[in-house]
Amino acid sequence: MNWIDTHCHLEMIEGDTKDVVSSSMELGVDKMVTIGTSPANNKQVLSNIKKFDNVYGTLGVHPNDANQQAMVYLDGITEELSSNKKILAIGECGFDFFRQQTSLSDQRVVFEKQMQMALELKLPIVIHSRQAEEETIAAMEPYLKKGLKALFHCFTSKDILFELGMRFDSWFSYNAIATFKKGDEIREFLLKTPTDKILIETDSPYLAPAPYRGKGNIPGYVSIIGKELAGFLNIGEAEFMKLTYDNCHTFYDRLKLGGVI
Repeated sequence: MNWIDTHCHLEMIEGDTKDVVSSSMELGVDKMVTIGTSPANNKQVLSNIKKFDNVYGTLGVHPNDANQQAMVYLDGITEELSSNKKILAIGECGFDFFRQQTSLSDQRVVFEKQMQMALELKLPIVIHSRQAEEETIAAMEPYLKKGLKALFHCFTSKDILFELGMRFDSWFSYNAIATFKKGDEIREFLLKTPTDKILIETDSPYLAPAPYRGKGNIPGYVSIIGKELAGFLNIGEAEFMKLTYDNCHTFYDRLKLGGVI
């Protein structure tokens, strides 16, 4: 058993993907989940999960890629989502008002479309919410009441969104931001998260942990994040590895099947 990077973007990392995967394994990463963000990116995700046995993926449309064409695209991937067992979830999707590149109406429609698909296909969903807590809550609550299985990735939001996730038994994923000197508020959320709902991620190539800040991030650095967060929680490194490993298999339940296509 090793670490799992539950959220990375292999397709966006500079250099040879084979080298990135190999280097990450040498750093103690057993599996990695590369996250879809757009039609073009999703095509690359499908290619990488086919090439590498220990790479899994999601398919989805990020809020900054939300438009009417995305709605048509989503209608066309239902069969892939249903049949490809190495596709573990829908997403990432949600709202982004920090770097808003699409309209609120398009973001909402595309997000709701993906939540409905997740319910119909009985798949979990990976949530991106940045500076959009109230809109995220308003959109998600009706679907959460119907049983939507959600993961709030790179959780850096406010109490109101954390409380929504807690109320509906959602998962929360933490990355290197929780290890930064200015990450006190995020670490407080980590402390309040039930241990069976904690996941860890790199969000690579973004947000590299120390001592790699300012440089490219890779899935292998989730081992650094895991070690630091285990220390903060006063949990042994091996115990925290097992905890997050098990939690990942519970949220991404297709992993329990070995991702067999």
